Amino acid sequence: MSIFSRRRGAAAPAPPTEGISFGVESDTPLAEVLARVASGEVTRSVAASALKRDRVENLELRDCVLTEAQTAALEEFLVRSTLVRTIAFSHVTFASPAAFSRLCNGVAQNEGLRRITMTHARLADDQAEKLVNAILLGNSPVAELDLSYNALGSPADCIEKLKRHTKLETLNLSGNSLLCAETLSGAISGHWPALREVLLLRTQLSDEDARVLKRAALLGAERFAEYSTHARVVTT
Repeated sequence: MSIFSRRRGAAAPAPPTEGISFGVESDTPLAEVLARVASGEVTRSVAASALKRDRVENLELRDCVLTEAQTAALEEFLVRSTLVRTIAFSHVTFASPAAFSRLCNGVAQNEGLRRITMTHARLADDQAEKLVNAILLGNSPVAELDLSYNALGSPADCIEKLKRHTKLETLNLSGNSLLCAETLSGAISGHWPALREVLLLRTQLSDEDARVLKRAALLGAERFAEYSTHARVVTT
């Protein structure tokens, strides 16, 4: 008997493939998965693999602060997954600019997202623009973008870029102190094919600005009747 056959004979039998633990149980909520990443209990790759294994379609989080390690796990999952359709974050903030950049990079590399909600996330204009750039870069079919109740003040560049995303149907900017009514009215009255609704509740817009925006919606629908749906601006 050769040395090679003796070694084969002495080797322990291979473990069965069924029931191999990924370190995260299949019914573990997303928040707990990310908590384990933050504590170092599981790696970001393990977390991403677990989410992909569980065929997660909706990433829903609320009332937490995300570290770079946690958003790196989300980034890796978004890059790997072809099933995720929704990111819905409420009262979720980011521990550092790098943490937010990680999430944006994941968005940029996912082509299946249809709805992104970032409400009460303390996002400033530059962060909103970074998120919009990620959406455009990924060419995702995002139909609904909710940036309500953040720290937006004059997201003019963000709005101009959103016009290029022809699949967007609903834009929610409620709860921000917007100072870009002119830019927004120009965008709405222009060629924005799928746009149906712009929500501007509690934005401290003047009555005149509200009237201008509503006229812009009507004008856009009339000018591009062959291409556009009737956009509706809700301000009250």
